[in-house]
Amino acid sequence: MAHCVLWKPTFQASNANTTTISRNTPQAFSHFTYEASNHELLAVDIQGVGDLYTDPQIHTLNGHDFGKGNLGVLGFQKFLSSHRCNSICRYLKLPAVNPKSRHADSGTLPVQELMNRDRVRPTHFDSRHYYENAPMLQKYVTQCREMDSQLSSASSSNCSKRFRKRHSHEPSGFAYFCRVLFCGGY
Repeated sequence: MAHCVLWKPTFQASNANTTTISRNTPQAFSHFTYEASNHELLAVDIQGVGDLYTDPQIHTLNGHDFGKGNLGVLGFQKFLSSHRCNSICRYLKLPAVNPKSRHADSGTLPVQELMNRDRVRPTHFDSRHYYENAPMLQKYVTQCREMDSQLSSASSSNCSKRFRKRHSHEPSGFAYFCRVLFCGGY
């Protein structure tokens, strides 16, 4: 006689929009989105099963994009006041925001052998097919393509040497974030 057991995973909030929930990975991801977008976007309210996340709320500075849950600057303030940097934030070398003491840090921890390497091998992930047709992201996809086009044309102009010299050490900011996330390029 065979017995079947139905397993239904518990869907839980891992990073609430306005309260502190202590899961390291989604907390660090939210912090990363804030830093990688040059403080212009913040993904919060991350929920899911285990480490399979879905349904984020995105806050923007203007508070108008990504639906009614976008609290704008207030959302940024609520996250930053409740966030406690953890071992993943430290591993990613994100600027400290209310850091947890190392002794109080528990949960998901970065793999030590990878942390001691000079660099992590870069892996290209083409995310375009996920985002190109999403109506809420069209504005950002368009901005990304315009910035990429401007950067390409700037490289052929006389000012390209000055621009490259001034910005070659800055692989961050909103343009870089958009290019990686929406255009699949580095």
